[in-house]
Amino acid sequence: MEKLKLGIVIPLKSKAISKCWKVTVNSLISTLRSVYAQDNDSFVVAVAGHEIPQEIEDLFPKLKVVKVDFLPPDRNAPDFNHNKLIQDKNLKIAFAMSALVNSGVTHWYALDSDDLLSRNFVSTVLNLVDDKSGAVIDGGYLLYHDVRRAIPCQEMSQLCGSTSVLCDELLDIPTKPTLESIGFIPWARYPHMQIRNFFEQEAAAPYIVIGAPILGYVLASGDNISDRWRDNWWKVTKAKIKPFIKGMKYSPSLLQSFSMNNLK
Repeated sequence: MEKLKLGIVIPLKSKAISKCWKVTVNSLISTLRSVYAQDNDSFVVAVAGHEIPQEIEDLFPKLKVVKVDFLPPDRNAPDFNHNKLIQDKNLKIAFAMSALVNSGVTHWYALDSDDLLSRNFVSTVLNLVDDKSGAVIDGGYLLYHDVRRAIPCQEMSQLCGSTSVLCDELLDIPTKPTLESIGFIPWARYPHMQIRNFFEQEAAAPYIVIGAPILGYVLASGDNISDRWRDNWWKVTKAKIKPFIKGMKYSPSLLQSFSMNNLK
């Protein structure tokens, strides 16, 4: 039987887009720490971005670094919109996949650069996706580092972008990704809330929904895309009180599971 291997691809936003570059870099470091703390080493990782700090390469020598040279979105351009950010992200995912295409990857996972994996993420996924077209990850936690609280969640795929795994056999990964060629990658065609439509309408094999709490969606970091939807005082207030009403304090086991012991 073929040994399964997960290809983890991480798109990193540009300095030109980041609200705070220091937050962006520190979030990526935390994400990578959670990746390299896995209890199963059947995975490879690539990060694609316009600027990848040397600190990242020094801390994670096994990491495949992909520096892209296409122009980043310009927030000041007359035609700037949210779709420009999505295109930038999808192109970086494709470049990261292209860099790992000869690494024996059987399944692919796109991970946002500020989310966290539990230590049994890779082992859980690979134990469940054999003979499947992929997986939708619904189990996890909403993490609020600023107040050290977590909300258990069973609908992660409706909230977080890091929630689907795709079988390599379903994909046509372009050697030189462009906005036109990446259409063969489902992530470029379906938003994360609708990835089930890909599995149900285009994939021949069944997929699986993973309810185990293996993913951490980090909120209130100061650089979340979701912040843009909170456009009045009531939405901001609700977001701030939500972890106190629905959440629980970070426990030692949760900190350990998601490699958060270095939180400051």
